Amino acid sequence: MCTSRKALCGIKQASRAWYGKIVEFFIQRGYSITPLDSILFVKVNEGKVAIVLVYVDDLIIIGDDE
Repeated sequence: MCTSRKALCGIKQASRAWYGKIVEFFIQRGYSITPLDSILFVKVNEGKVAIVLVYVDDLIIIGDDE
């Protein structure tokens, strides 16, 4: 679970702070940011692929493994 110690809503830098937290979360779990788009994260593990697309505060998660 990814949580922040400070409230992010309502500040000018909220979107940048949220993106920084989400990047940190996914990188720590072995995902990489695609070079073509900084909101697309990919993880390949033992032939299985997981893809996460981040849009504002929504995540679209797809892959070929439960």
